[in-house]
Amino acid sequence: MNVLFLISHDISLRFGCYGDPTAVTPNIDRLAADSMIFENHFCQFALCAPSRTNLFTGCRPDTLGRLNIGTAAWYESFRKDNPWILTLPEHLKNHGFYTRSIHKLFHECEKDPPSWSAEQWYAPWEAAQSWMPDDFECLDRATRYRNPESWIRMEQRFGSLVKGEPEAATQFKRWRGPPVEAAGVPDSAYPAGKAAGKVCEMLSTMRDETPFFLGAGFAVTHLPWLSPQRYWDLISKDTLKLPENMYPPTGIPPRYSMLGNEAHQYFEQNYHEPGATIGWKPDYDDAVQMTMGYYAAISYLDAQVGRIVNGLNSEGMWDDTIVVFTTDHGFAIGEHGHWGKHSLHEPDLRVPLIVHVPGLPPGRTAALTEHVDVFPTICELLGTPIPDYAEGTSFVPLLSEPDRPWKKAVFNQARKTGEMGYSIRTQKYRYSRWVREDGDVAQEELYDYQADPLETTSIHADVGHRPELEELAAMLDGGWRPIMDELAD
Repeated sequence: MNVLFLISHDISLRFGCYGDPTAVTPNIDRLAADSMIFENHFCQFALCAPSRTNLFTGCRPDTLGRLNIGTAAWYESFRKDNPWILTLPEHLKNHGFYTRSIHKLFHECEKDPPSWSAEQWYAPWEAAQSWMPDDFECLDRATRYRNPESWIRMEQRFGSLVKGEPEAATQFKRWRGPPVEAAGVPDSAYPAGKAAGKVCEMLSTMRDETPFFLGAGFAVTHLPWLSPQRYWDLISKDTLKLPENMYPPTGIPPRYSMLGNEAHQYFEQNYHEPGATIGWKPDYDDAVQMTMGYYAAISYLDAQVGRIVNGLNSEGMWDDTIVVFTTDHGFAIGEHGHWGKHSLHEPDLRVPLIVHVPGLPPGRTAALTEHVDVFPTICELLGTPIPDYAEGTSFVPLLSEPDRPWKKAVFNQARKTGEMGYSIRTQKYRYSRWVREDGDVAQEELYDYQADPLETTSIHADVGHRPELEELAAMLDGGWRPIMDELAD
């Protein structure tokens, strides 16, 4: 049995198969119709590098110590500090699998030779403009744009900025292009199309390398949202609806729901001037344009997934290959007034998970699962040992019995300046606790999803919910091991 592992950036449950009326995702929906759909799947940490590390090691944030993005050489230090922990592809490679990585599977372009049977492949950059500095981030990000208008905007911003701050030439985020782009170009003009083409090309040769683990990562849904015009044409502006809960939850300070508003970085009033400090939030028209661009990018991603699944079929490997589709974490598009990730709220933490296993029936499960569960699940499906260091629970039983009793909680984390957030999610509630560096509790949150599915009000201070808060706080203090042990019993 082989594994085809597909992952994208920054998407919550924004697909047709998850009931999103705006999403135009026929290919992922078709994959889902032949797979198990996990309706309550959560990442550990709503930031790309920590989340992907949790996913590909089966270990939780505090175990790994990766709580920020870090550097491209992170895996070197990881192996020195945790020599007993292997990545999923490395573990499978040690058990006879041929392992390959296409584009942004781990965070950005992080190299990790022990995980792979051959060198990792990344979509090549388009030609850089003559004025661009020879800097990795600049070339990796700035060359993604395809519209001439985007190039003009970047060059103007670049020129204005470096006159006052020459050292800002390599600070791409300060002279970046627009947050969204619709270009009259083929799919292959952007990295996602190139990556899908490479996966299809590789599938045509993989039959000689079985069993294999082939992983592909797509960055198209990470800001900026850039896609061919035809995917914008799929999204109707007239029927587009912005989120209902566009204000921070009552009962807590806004800073706990508006962490790292990524889209706002594109709308700074004077961000492109020396000494810039003042920011500006998207207005209604900006929000509509951003939302259309986001869903267009999701449709563009969907088309690439369709190409890959079709390629798997045409190569005759559909019946021999486990297919996994997920995202590193979610992304708020205006919920709680937030554009981005980093928080401990549902849009940032609840993510799609679609798993196709040949021979097992399709279906849906509402059971609580989390990213660290994926590693042991794949191991069990393939008949390889589950390492002792894996801190998740194999959900193989759910694949044939989706309504069976399952674990009663999952765990999440987030970080803001000077505070760490810890959260526990049950079927009905989420309890979160923000802790200062000195150990004092800065803030608590409690949400009842049966009464308030949009998290409009934190009820942590409600005396009537004190018993629930205390029970959940005790579960959070007890940690994940008792939850896993109880399920095993």
